[in-house]
Amino acid sequence: MKRWTLTIVAALMLVMVAVPASADDPSIIDIAVSDGDQFDSNPFDFDILTEAVIATGLDEALDDDGVGDLPFDVTVFAPTDQAFRRLVYDLAGVWLESEEEVFNAVAELGLDTVSDVILYHVVEGEVFAATALTLDGVDVPTLLGPTFEVNVRQSTWISLRDQDVDDIDPWVIPALTDIDASNGVIHGITRVLRPVDL
Repeated sequence: MKRWTLTIVAALMLVMVAVPASADDPSIIDIAVSDGDQFDSNPFDFDILTEAVIATGLDEALDDDGVGDLPFDVTVFAPTDQAFRRLVYDLAGVWLESEEEVFNAVAELGLDTVSDVILYHVVEGEVFAATALTLDGVDVPTLLGPTFEVNVRQSTWISLRDQDVDDIDPWVIPALTDIDASNGVIHGITRVLRPVDL
């Protein structure tokens, strides 16, 4: 199940425009394939995650017939490329400008670890921003297992409290909320959630 979930997570993270989903819309897998994979200088997209999926071979996990689709929609709280850059800085004390260098540093954590971290960002079901704003103080279960806590600030800002009590909590990026596909929704976040206390 991890292989299917990671592919779906990556595909959701590639969507950059929020549009209402319908049965006729492309699936998140179709969107992922059409969007391509390439490092660039945009810190607010999801190239590093896409490359992680390709590096593990998960880009071929789901075929054109949709074999292996999860039987439910998912919500992804998706770290941007800048979020991964901040993670590398927190762990290694070095600020890397190149997205490729950041990806290489993340990959050194091991593909199993990267997979677990990504699954920690995925929640079963569609949770749109308006609903997330009603979840102040709620512990949300993830597909990995451990929960993260939703915190609402000033009725409009959402932060997420992970399992690492010493790190800086990520914020949901208002301009990157409710990115919708036929089988899920994504919200961009400012930092990578940590499923364990580092």
